[in-house]
Amino acid sequence: MLQEQRITPETTALSFCETENGAANLTTLDVDLFGNIQNWPKDFFGDQFGEMAAMTKAALNRRKAPQE
Repeated sequence: MLQEQRITPETTALSFCETENGAANLTTLDVDLFGNIQNWPKDFFGDQFGEMAAMTKAALNRRKAPQE
């Protein structure tokens, strides 16, 4: 029988590592209760991801807007 295990902020840590001027910088990512990362590193997924996120947000806003 499989036992359900939950991932909690107390038992997990996510980090992002990037280099700047030859030195490594480690940033701890802030994750909310729904698993959303609150401090995504700039351009983490590149332009393509940013465009997709913007398109999705625009589509959601159109759905929420009152129909004329």
